Amino acid sequence: RLILKLLFLIITWRPSIIHIAHVNFSGLIFIISKIFGIKTTILNVYGLEVWSGLRTLPKFGLKYIPILISDCHSTLDHIIENKMRSAEKINKVIWDCVDLKKFNLFQIDKKELSEKYSIPFNNSFKVLTLGRLSKAALHKGYERLFSVFEKIAEANLNIKLVVAGRGDYLDHFRQQIVEKGLSEHVYFTGSIDEEDMAAIYNLGDIFSLVSDKGNNRGEGIPLTPLEAMACGAPIIVGNHDGSQEAVHNESNGFVIDPFDLEAHYRHIVELADDRALFDKMATASRNVAESYFSYEHFVEKHNELLSSI
Repeated sequence: RLILKLLFLIITWRPSIIHIAHVNFSGLIFIISKIFGIKTTILNVYGLEVWSGLRTLPKFGLKYIPILISDCHSTLDHIIENKMRSAEKINKVIWDCVDLKKFNLFQIDKKELSEKYSIPFNNSFKVLTLGRLSKAALHKGYERLFSVFEKIAEANLNIKLVVAGRGDYLDHFRQQIVEKGLSEHVYFTGSIDEEDMAAIYNLGDIFSLVSDKGNNRGEGIPLTPLEAMACGAPIIVGNHDGSQEAVHNESNGFVIDPFDLEAHYRHIVELADDRALFDKMATASRNVAESYFSYEHFVEKHNELLSSI
């Protein structure tokens, strides 16, 4: 049905460009575009889908599609380094964007939010992580973050971890926290209502998402750190994938090796203890979001590319 619909549109519209939103369609649509004399094709790629194994036809499409748009430099570097595509072809990086009107700094009703999502209503310093709590998302580093909080608990620091999201590993993670004796330090919100997303980011002081990379593991440039930055939160991300591109000259956060738990601990404590550093990075986070990850910037980059064709 999809192919028939595509053929109908090509025959009736005679488009000059086909823009492909997923690599798995690339080979098929590239072949069809050649048959019907379409001027050019553009393909978007996003991190994990590229390095977790492609079938023959998508591999062919990725290699020969005239124009490639990558979500981040990390994804594009992987493609070039592994000879999945020539560096001489047209290869562009356009970062994803954030709704800066929805995700911004504002006063929240901490008491109401705390009661709704079972988060302690106190003056503790809060680290937020948010994402799918599933087996398929273990690369996001939740268990490593729990280990960091074991050390924070041992040091008796007034720092709490808020884990937001749902998934098939939620109960498993909750049991881990009980077994580690971290019930007073780590809190799970469960599923977040969409209208509360920006408020949850504002409830957290800093945001942590430190992913590792491998087969079926890793990120392109995930949206959650960008949304957290837009809400004025300094971020801690990993150096294995595109997450690191959200940090600019260490002005708005820290980039660490995902398995360097000592560095992870040190940066959390540093931001909790140094108010001047925290305020400086919080301000920079919003500035970076506005400068590089706005919808206007996203549209401008696409206009530049389309105008050049």
